[in-house]
Amino acid sequence: MFAGVATSGMGHCHPRITAKIKEQTDKLQHTTSIYLNDQHCLYAEELAAKLPEGLDYIYFTSSGSESNALATQFARAHTGNYPIITLKNGYHGMAGG
Repeated sequence: MFAGVATSGMGHCHPRITAKIKEQTDKLQHTTSIYLNDQHCLYAEELAAKLPEGLDYIYFTSSGSESNALATQFARAHTGNYPIITLKNGYHGMAGG
């Protein structure tokens, strides 16, 4: 389960939300990529089957900040362009990007 600043306050103590949390906990409690399990592989296979041909890799990251940094690096490598556009006051994490 994940509970960052941007997500932990969603539906606090709402019966429908807590019921879904309990239901999910019976299936899989922790989703970090630090501790891989069979669900990561199953998800990657399902996702890859839906992607266009040529998108052959699935990367699991530990945080939104890491995901944003990796996406920026991939975009720059693919396009050769360095500048990026972001939302003013958007949360992009504490990474260098």
